[in-house]
Amino acid sequence: MRGSSPSLLLPALFANLGLLPGSGPYRALECTRMSDSPQETPAISVVIPVHGRADLLGETLASLAQQTFRDFEVIVTDDSDTAPERAEIRRQIDDYAQRIPRLQYLFTEPRLYQAPNTNQGLAAARGKYLRILHSDDLLAPRALEIEHGLLEKYERRIGVLTHWLLRFKEEPPAWRQDPEIIFQDPARFFRLRAFAGPLPTSVIMRREIYDEIGGMQPDLRFFCDSEYFMRWSAWLHRHGLQLVELTPGLVGWRVHENHLTAQSWDLEFTEGRQTIRHWRSQSSDAFTSLVPEGYRQTFFHRADLLQHKRFFRKSHLLTFNGAWPARLAHGLRHTLSHGSAGIMLGLAAKRIRDALRRRRQPWGRLPTSPTRHLNRHAAQPLGLDQAPSP
Repeated sequence: MRGSSPSLLLPALFANLGLLPGSGPYRALECTRMSDSPQETPAISVVIPVHGRADLLGETLASLAQQTFRDFEVIVTDDSDTAPERAEIRRQIDDYAQRIPRLQYLFTEPRLYQAPNTNQGLAAARGKYLRILHSDDLLAPRALEIEHGLLEKYERRIGVLTHWLLRFKEEPPAWRQDPEIIFQDPARFFRLRAFAGPLPTSVIMRREIYDEIGGMQPDLRFFCDSEYFMRWSAWLHRHGLQLVELTPGLVGWRVHENHLTAQSWDLEFTEGRQTIRHWRSQSSDAFTSLVPEGYRQTFFHRADLLQHKRFFRKSHLLTFNGAWPARLAHGLRHTLSHGSAGIMLGLAAKRIRDALRRRRQPWGRLPTSPTRHLNRHAAQPLGLDQAPSP
């Protein structure tokens, strides 16, 4: 697909998405290249799946326009509902067409949801490295420069680079230009973070990973990122490669009311339970390579606990506002239907005890940083000006 004209992308896009004629309504692919830059293969492809929220997309594009590293392309892949929303997104793209070296816009049909919308952008990408950036998140000015430098420096050692995220609301976060790096074994990393893993917006990977494993699972609307995390971790493990984590400083993750995570807490729980049941009953070769038999019982016990803990926290079952009776009833239905009343009651008791101890509502806090799950003493400076470690 590299070097193909936009008019030739349609069959390849549908093939990558797993969509066949007759399985649903289709619209002709709208693919517009907004910049007139040379067509040689870029070092990095940045894929931005967008659904409405054109104002936030403008801030995301502004952060890309400020990058010190310039050998990248940007693919905005859109599944917004209405023509006015899409027109506003096109206007934002037009505003940045001269400031971003390669910029293009893709649209096939509305409401594709996260995985298919992201997949059509990945299918059109031509870069050596592929990066997803959500349309409400931001990159520090040196983010792509540092990512590219590390992936090139440790080319024989790593295949994926992930970030710990800086959470922010309105104002951009205070960037750090010198984050530390931590090398991780992919199998151990997956076992620790399978259900609290890196978000797509924090990941950049080699192109050959996508070429072999494909895109996200299209039938998962929310849990597609965790399932994709499992498959690329298995690819790294199979090829004897590691991944690198960067401590917070280069990627900003926006927290707001319209965030998918905030809106779909019940869907996260449901799809998470379905994924756990699938892994229990029909373990794939990829999953088996990451979680051998001796780790299974502990892994699934921890998965159950994490899923119910996150469900309890995100459903705000103890938030006594106007909607609390409906939320409580909904939460109890989930609890009883999955036979996990003991876990939920234990978590509820702990939450009440913590609230009384602190004399404030604890569910308003942001999730705990993943640093407590990791071997922090393994962190080391970036060292981009030094020779690679053996």
